[in-house]
Amino acid sequence: MPWKMMRLVLPALLAVLLVPSLGRGQEKKVDLRGPEPKKGQIINRTEKGSLKNGKVAIDDGAMQISLDLTSKHTAENKVEIKEVKDGKIQKATLTVRKDETILEIGLEGKSKEDKKKGEFAGETLLFERTKDGWKKLIADKDLTDEQKEKLADVNVDDWITELLPKEEVAVGHKWEPKVESLKILFGSEVSKPSGKIKAHFKAIEKVDGEECAVIEFDMDVKGEKQEKKETIKQAFKGKTTEYRSLKTGVNRKSVVDGEIDLEGKTPDGANVKITGKLTGLGTAEVK
Repeated sequence: MPWKMMRLVLPALLAVLLVPSLGRGQEKKVDLRGPEPKKGQIINRTEKGSLKNGKVAIDDGAMQISLDLTSKHTAENKVEIKEVKDGKIQKATLTVRKDETILEIGLEGKSKEDKKKGEFAGETLLFERTKDGWKKLIADKDLTDEQKEKLADVNVDDWITELLPKEEVAVGHKWEPKVESLKILFGSEVSKPSGKIKAHFKAIEKVDGEECAVIEFDMDVKGEKQEKKETIKQAFKGKTTEYRSLKTGVNRKSVVDGEIDLEGKTPDGANVKITGKLTGLGTAEVK
């Protein structure tokens, strides 16, 4: 800061710092978990994400290939809550209005673009909580084995609720959630979560006129997911910031910025490693 500006700012700064701490320690405390979901609630969500500077390394033991990868993903969906018990969603529908991914793969200076629609674009999915987890179906259709596996990547649960304190807290509160509470990573259900999460209740800001708690998660975490009988190792290091409505408990805005690392195998058994910078923006509106 230029010295001239410092001379202008310093008196005002000192005035604030030297004011008697009248009322301090009486900061407004709020329940970050917010109200429980309600039967009949409709939540319209949009998501935009991208992977930049991505690298794909493939090694089959005899040959190694390195590819460049960028991707963009957009999605729009509607969640309608049908039944709630003990503060948790028991039944819900999810209508996938849009699910589109654009991949650009480069090799030796040449690139190819591939545009794909999601497996469930245009479908309405049914969710029912059971003692063994979620039962997931497509309305009026039988599921293929491949669709059953891909449904593991589709959820109606709020991934951050279990990472939030149960007691009311004030702006500025910091805590370290148990990483074992992380059940969803990259939108997929994960097992064996490990690593560290630091959380910070930074502020209360308005999103579309609605007061929201701004909660930042600084994460260095790993997890595993099963896909086609193979284990995919997932890692994320970076930050996610949630703008969580104090009125509804819904995350009105979500911002993701970090690095990902995925490891798995191709159908023919070659080892694959994908790394890159992941950014994303999600929004939600409750009706």
